[in-house]
Amino acid sequence: MVKNKRFVFIMMYILIVALLAACSGGNNTPGNQATGSNPPSVAPTESGSSDEDPPAPETPATIRLVVWGPELWTKTIPEKFKEKYPHITLQVEKIDGGDNASVLEKITALSAAGTPADLTWVPGIPDFMKDDLLLDLTPYMQSDPVLSTAELSQPVKDALSWKGKLVALPRAVDAHVMFVNKDLLAKHGIDMPSKDWTWDEFREIAKQATDATAGEYGLAPGPFNYMTTPQVYAVSNGLAPNLNFMNEDWTQSLIADPNVLSAVQWYAELGWVDGSRPSEKQSQDAGIDPNGWGSWLSGKIAFDIMGTWEGTARKAGAQFDWDVIPFPRGSHSQVGYNAISPIGILNGTQNADAAAKFLSWLLSPDGQRVLMSDGNIPLTTDPALWEEVQQTGSWAGKSIKDAVQADSWIRTMPGEDKYIQWWAGETGGLFNNGGDLSVFQKWGEEFNAHAPTVRKELGLE
Repeated sequence: MVKNKRFVFIMMYILIVALLAACSGGNNTPGNQATGSNPPSVAPTESGSSDEDPPAPETPATIRLVVWGPELWTKTIPEKFKEKYPHITLQVEKIDGGDNASVLEKITALSAAGTPADLTWVPGIPDFMKDDLLLDLTPYMQSDPVLSTAELSQPVKDALSWKGKLVALPRAVDAHVMFVNKDLLAKHGIDMPSKDWTWDEFREIAKQATDATAGEYGLAPGPFNYMTTPQVYAVSNGLAPNLNFMNEDWTQSLIADPNVLSAVQWYAELGWVDGSRPSEKQSQDAGIDPNGWGSWLSGKIAFDIMGTWEGTARKAGAQFDWDVIPFPRGSHSQVGYNAISPIGILNGTQNADAAAKFLSWLLSPDGQRVLMSDGNIPLTTDPALWEEVQQTGSWAGKSIKDAVQADSWIRTMPGEDKYIQWWAGETGGLFNNGGDLSVFQKWGEEFNAHAPTVRKELGLE
């Protein structure tokens, strides 16, 4: 049913966009004429204009953006963008769900109403590009003065590209970092670890900070902990070249290999053997959420892994001294865990140039500062912005620059619906209460059998 519903949405969207484009033929103005197949407009050459000629008036435009985000995106960002481009109105269309079906349903509904979306947050690039829904941004990356100089790392570009074309840009860089309750460490006579600490030190400190009789534990039980830690442990110890236990080119999982599975076993034993991570019953007895949400803010947990998007909430909620720290180093390297939240221009838009101006503003220092004011970290590797982010706002006085290690990135993988179910209750229950870890090998084998078919359907093989 979900696939059929999604197919209907896509077909309706394509038909409606085609009709709208046909009806509007011949009415596009110079500043608002680029479509999915047109390159950005080019400024007049010196020989085609006079110094005395007044600049052409900017053509008013309204661009619609589909999001499922907070007030920062529904109110602050449209207002700040308007200050830079008074002639462009950014109208945010908010939805409740952030899955592909919800986004496509909203896009289709907007087109049917005669108010088509121009930009969208993108849950997963493969699903969108299966139907060629995103505009190739390469021409804008070459011509726009901001985008052409944006300091995006190659892993970011790779994750946002499809068949060699850049089809999205980051609207957020979601780094996972280790939050540390310094007061709880001090209570147990433990100093704040150094930024080049090891996994052995991490394990030992977690044990020292645990006092089950007082309801205090070294490690939080939440999903970001059991999802992130084994993956980072595997890469840093040379067990797998990529996060999610993936091979070099992200086509096959290595988790069926017992040597790679040892990373999952190691993490499981932090709770099962060491007792540093509470079971479901121990969490309930300690008065903390057994699913991990909010457990660190109780003050009873030493280490917790969470995304940088929680920086503002944690600064407001933590009633103790805290900081963030890099993930420990392994025998091979010291790496991070970073994800990208994409934003793209929809193919067929009649406002491609105006939409590109919004992306340009978003990646400019001014746009990034608006994001940083709400606790986000910079979208680019600009060193000046990274100095700023740890001096103001949510991260003032915190070691966020050190904690974010931008050398290891997660990405959306075709066929991942048949892979490790990190967010399913089964996985959380397994780590919190014990169980058979061979299920990870089963998931890996299912993915490896399924992914080649999906990649072939998408034209990737």
